Parts: sequence; C-alpha cells; structure tokens
Amino acid sequence: MADDSNLLTPEQVAARLAISRLTVMKWLRTGKIPGRKLGRKTWRVDRDELEAFLQRQTAARGAL
Repeated sequence: MADDSNLLTPEQVAARLAISRLTVMKWLRTGKIPGRKLGRKTWRVDRDELEAFLQRQTAARGAL
C-alpha cells in the first residue's frame, strides 16, 4: 500500500460506491474488494486498488 493519504476508510469507500458501510465491510471480509486489516478492527483500502477493482467490474459488465 502507498502512503496514508492514499488509504480510504470503509466509510469513504461506501460513499464512493454509494453503498452502505456494512456492505463494504462484508466485501472486505470476503475479499470481494481489496483491502488491508490494520490491527483487530481497522480496515483501509488503497485508492488505486479500489479504482482498479471498479475498472475490472465495469469491463466485466461490458463483456456480457
């Protein structure tokens, strides 16, 4: 992961994706979206990894 300014909280990811924080947490725990667990409860998502995930999802939808 990059520097701290490039790390997003689950709340920021939820706002970016227009979904609930609970959904983001579920996706992090299951590995659907890339993230890192810091300590026991704190999750962070690298902004670049999230954008790459979104691009893959968009490409997959276009392939249908």
